[in-house]
Amino acid sequence: MLSLPIDAVLWDGKGATVWIQTGKNTYENRMVVAGMETGGRIEIKSGLQAGDIIVTSGAYLLNSEYILRPVPTLWRESKCSIVTNQL
Repeated sequence: MLSLPIDAVLWDGKGATVWIQTGKNTYENRMVVAGMETGGRIEIKSGLQAGDIIVTSGAYLLNSEYILRPVPTLWRESKCSIVTNQL
C-alpha cells in the first residue's frame, strides 16, 4: 500500500491532488485517488507511479503560488520551502 503524509494531498472541488517534481524547481499538479486516512498518512490508490518525486512538505505553499502567479513563472521560480520524497 502506498501512503503519503496527509499534508501532501490537497483537496478541491474536483478531488485529491499532489504536486510532483518534474525537474529542478519544476512541479506538476496531478490528480490521485485517495483512500483511508490513518496515523497522519493517507492511502493513495492510483495516480502515482514508481520514481515519482512527491512534494511532501510545502504543498499548500506551492499550490498558493500556482493560484496567484502565472504557471510558467511559478514552475521556474518557486520561492516555497519544499520537501520531496521519491517513490
